[in-house]
Amino acid sequence: MFCASSTCSNLGTVLKPLDNKLYCWKCSNQDFFWQTFISPHKKQYVGLELEVINYPPNEKLKINDDMWIQKDDGSLSATGKELCLTLPLLNKHIKNEVTKLVTILKENNIKIDLTCGYHIHLDCSQYSELDIKNFVCYCINVQDSIFSLVSKSRRQNRFCMKIPKFSQDNNTLSLYYRNTLHCERYHWLNLRSYFSRKSIEIRLHQGTTDFNEIVNWSMLWSYLIRFVIKRYNTFKDDSDILLSLQRIPIPKYIIEYYQNKRLLYSE
Repeated sequence: MFCASSTCSNLGTVLKPLDNKLYCWKCSNQDFFWQTFISPHKKQYVGLELEVINYPPNEKLKINDDMWIQKDDGSLSATGKELCLTLPLLNKHIKNEVTKLVTILKENNIKIDLTCGYHIHLDCSQYSELDIKNFVCYCINVQDSIFSLVSKSRRQNRFCMKIPKFSQDNNTLSLYYRNTLHCERYHWLNLRSYFSRKSIEIRLHQGTTDFNEIVNWSMLWSYLIRFVIKRYNTFKDDSDILLSLQRIPIPKYIIEYYQNKRLLYSE
């Protein structure tokens, strides 16, 4: 079935509740960046946000506007911009888009500094609130090991703070978000986006324009959330994310990549 928009010939994959019609990803996201969406398949869709500097003043790069939004960000320097995917994608499509983006960034001498971050959004529309609570509990248990995979500049950063454990009084996801996290979004795992648009934002990674860093981080989390939720009892007592990854059918080069990252950032 085709997109319900009269000016579009793409296949419709997103059911919008307002009119109960199917729209393509692009048309369903035109009115608000990253509004609540329903995944058409039981696969993990991921969105990307890249913060960069050294942007040409009063100009936009010649990037595909159908795929990337170029916008200002108050946490960056005067030459900074945030580049956001206009819609969540599967990793095989992320690779294609990131390949083209990184080439353009290099051609225009776009840089990063310590103010820049790389954030991803994990589509959670196919999971229950209990699934997400279990995933957050897992992330709390392994968060020290997760921090060991990124630059030391992110470990005491006020824009990606650690998250505390659930308490007996705040033992549901909504109570935890409201009373323990105080609806704050500047944790490395941001739950505000879950309650506003059914996605979890991972804010931990340092800024990067490196293809491998961008794609491997996206792949790590897309595999992790699916298998931890599916087999929570298998992973709930883990304390090291790399040990968890060894029990997930993720490509081995991803595990080796982050083993080397841990060694690099431990020096």
